[in-house]
Amino acid sequence: MAALNTGVIVDAMRSTWCCTYQPPSWRRRRQVSTLHFEAIKPSVLCEAASVSSGVLRRLEIGEVVRQLSKPEKVDGGPLGSGILRIRCRAVKDKAEGWVSIESDKGTVFLKPCSKYYVCSKPLLMKSGEEASCPIVRSLVVGDVIEIMEYPANTVKVEQVRARFVGSDDTGWVNRTSSGGPRFLEPC
Repeated sequence: MAALNTGVIVDAMRSTWCCTYQPPSWRRRRQVSTLHFEAIKPSVLCEAASVSSGVLRRLEIGEVVRQLSKPEKVDGGPLGSGILRIRCRAVKDKAEGWVSIESDKGTVFLKPCSKYYVCSKPLLMKSGEEASCPIVRSLVVGDVIEIMEYPANTVKVEQVRARFVGSDDTGWVNRTSSGGPRFLEPC
């Protein structure tokens, strides 16, 4: 009986495993760990973390920003207790800067946007942003979607690109009607 050369088998298994195993891409990891915030009060996007740094531009109510750094407390304000700020990128025009999440007095400027939403009213998932685009799927009350992209062409995000949880169907859905009720609620 010939001796089994375990080294060859281990090498063969290793090369097969190395060739077939695909670790999650860095891009996908960033998408999973990325947090978006929505402005709930007017705020400003600044050049640096300091509250006394130059202003890049104003953030409108409803505007969405993507977090690029962990929140930091910076000194400032009349109470001196620190202001919670993040480095972020505006979805609307990709402007990067620093913005306050909360003031030293407790006023909240940004709220986290949920990645998952549940349908509170029946709505249509379409292949594009325009009303004339073909329907990908009809969503019913209770369906869950995952937000994949916020559009860059609007200040107030009313439509988002999403994936239906439970299938690979993706498309654009309305979060709200113009000035009306919300169609999607955060999970």
